[in-house]
Amino acid sequence: MPRSLPCRLALALALPLLLPRLSHAQPQPRPVKFPTVDHVFLEGKFYPSEKKTDAATVLLLHSIGEDSSKKEWQNLAKELQKGGHAVLAFDFRGHGGSTTVDPGKPSANPNLRQPGFWDQAENKSGVKGFNDAKRKETITYKDFSPKYYVTLVNDIAAAKAFLDERNDEGECNSANLILVGAETGASLGALWINSEAHRYRVLTRKDPVTFLEKTEKKECEGKSVLAAVWLTMSPSASVGVSNASVTSLLKDACKEHKIRIVFVYGKNDSKGKENALAYNKVLAQPKVTKLTGTKSFDDTKLAGSGLLLESLGTPAYISDYVERVLEEKKKGNPWKKRDFVNQEYRWYFPAGRQVVAKPDRQELLNFIRREYLVP
Repeated sequence: MPRSLPCRLALALALPLLLPRLSHAQPQPRPVKFPTVDHVFLEGKFYPSEKKTDAATVLLLHSIGEDSSKKEWQNLAKELQKGGHAVLAFDFRGHGGSTTVDPGKPSANPNLRQPGFWDQAENKSGVKGFNDAKRKETITYKDFSPKYYVTLVNDIAAAKAFLDERNDEGECNSANLILVGAETGASLGALWINSEAHRYRVLTRKDPVTFLEKTEKKECEGKSVLAAVWLTMSPSASVGVSNASVTSLLKDACKEHKIRIVFVYGKNDSKGKENALAYNKVLAQPKVTKLTGTKSFDDTKLAGSGLLLESLGTPAYISDYVERVLEEKKKGNPWKKRDFVNQEYRWYFPAGRQVVAKPDRQELLNFIRREYLVP
């Protein structure tokens, strides 16, 4: 039946109001999968930004023993995407969907040998159940030894490499990177930030006098990190760091590159409060930026991702904090693609030691372990 004239007029008047809403619909999150340097296949969900490279990119780091499918993490990701930011939530190895590994194929014939997860010494010794004759294709965090936890820093490096690829496709800005981590996830994120502050892409030039090639040190990869929000960050020992404090490792990186850090805790969580104030004291002398400090939420003993309840207002607080970080930075700074695997990198550590990673996936393994852990 033909519509009446009043109905047609009402529809015509409504269309201009409806169309902008349709055109500004949020990009749909999608499941993603990407490999680590030591042959673990990580799974997660990527939330693209409608603002493309003009917004921040937020990397979510769950604690050991949980995964990114937890409702609180999903709600935070949606809140951040609503603010126009890209988000990557992924499962650390052995958690959630990230349990598959390439076991590798041992062979006496070098031409037939295919290196895999179980060919790495740390994986053999740190994960229970290794059998060279019958290599498992799946792993679980329940089989990890405490000393193995630091190896999960490789997963954060793989996530950043994935975001660099998304940056190259114009879906996000991985140079405006902000991390949100809970408990042990926060500790691992802090270790990764410190390593990035000492990692440089190897560039060479010929000396005009000797004509020999010399290595040049340009901007470190850590300049892509703007800030971090740590929810009840765990002590160093919880991730197997035996001879260095996570916060002391963060201090120089934060001071030099103005990385903002906020330590979040529940006001009724006495241990969480004590740790947050102690961590902040390390970074606050001298104060790094006005956006470095502590944040407490009243009337709760909740910790870690439990603090992300919407009723507490934490997701809204984090979204607002991301906006303030971007406002303080005042520019987008699009990042040129960094090929983490096929480029050569060099870590310059304060003690004077250098670690070189050549274009070989195995060379990149466990750069944190080499420097910070007692064998």
